Amino acid sequence: MRKITTILAGIILVTASVFAQSPEKMSYQAVIRDASDNLLISQSIDIKISILQESDVVVYAETQTSSTNANGLVSLEIGSGTLVSGDFTTIDWSNGPYFIETEINHNGFTDTRDGNHYDVVEIGGQIWMAENLAYLPSVNAPADG
Repeated sequence: MRKITTILAGIILVTASVFAQSPEKMSYQAVIRDASDNLLISQSIDIKISILQESDVVVYAETQTSSTNANGLVSLEIGSGTLVSGDFTTIDWSNGPYFIETEINHNGFTDTRDGNHYDVVEIGGQIWMAENLAYLPSVNAPADG
């Protein structure tokens, strides 16, 4: 009986390792504070998430826009944002260590189409752009007559 149990356990382990695969997304949560250590409560934030190998080589980077809750908590799925570089699904996790680096912006937003940062202001409880968007995808020359 013990021999059958050992063989069965071996088969299960081999089968599990054969079907192991890299994740397509990874859950991430953080409590967001400003430079004065105050919680950012119910605020929209831009986040750049980078996965670093050996603490200095960026193997994947993305941006996301999210909102904090009443406790300053933000919940994200790394791998579902706007791609900056790399491919999350092809990271070789066995070739670590890997580190997560986050960059938070709560004083405006970054336009993912061109990378420009735009400041915002709050007036009467509403958020307004402090400047006009500069994004211009292309300009077509006028057709000759």
